[in-house]
Amino acid sequence: MGETGLFVRAAYGAAQPGGAHMSNAMMSGELAARPEAEDRHGQLDPMCHDLRQPLAAIMMLAAAASTEAGVSDTTRVRLDQITAEAEWMSSIIREVLATRATTEDIDLRDTARQTASDAGRGDVACRMQLPDRPVRVRANATLVRRAVANIVDNACRAAGPGGTVDVSVRQTGRWAIVEVDDSGPGYGHIAAGCGLGLEVVARAAADHGGRIDIGHSRLGGARVCLRLRSEA
Repeated sequence: MGETGLFVRAAYGAAQPGGAHMSNAMMSGELAARPEAEDRHGQLDPMCHDLRQPLAAIMMLAAAASTEAGVSDTTRVRLDQITAEAEWMSSIIREVLATRATTEDIDLRDTARQTASDAGRGDVACRMQLPDRPVRVRANATLVRRAVANIVDNACRAAGPGGTVDVSVRQTGRWAIVEVDDSGPGYGHIAAGCGLGLEVVARAAADHGGRIDIGHSRLGGARVCLRLRSEA
């Protein structure tokens, strides 16, 4: 396995709750679009709606239990872990339900501006490079915004205090591209439990006939490139 492959293995090793590693099929430099079953939503939507209430109850009960007098530090840590796992599952459910939203024409420049602004941290320099002309895709705006926000937020975490994150948008042939570079040390060095969510990004790309590429940045950290089919 080449250097880039090893880098992505480190990234995905930290991405799952409890430090679980993803399958080798997901540990390459390029995450290609994966086919999805046509009836996925029809089967999953009712279950997702049914799961939301018990998950919310689990989080509320765990939070209440952690405030009880006499709870040991060890028990409180376990309760926090239960809450984190429930929140992770809840986020997956939100992503599945969001895919039911209708598609629309969006300008990736606007998406990049908004997500970079939301993820902005005073201790990380977030620089933008946007073209003068719109970079349009027809997509689920919610999924694309979450995917880009996930990438930018992870880059800010990886860069750390005093680091730099570059966000650029461009049109290359049939691809509309959002590229995010960070100054490192890279995803593989983010503390466990931060939740990289790279599979969520890959799924959003796949749902729109695109992909993500992960490699080394000129800034010294990671480069994540989200490619979506352009409407141009």
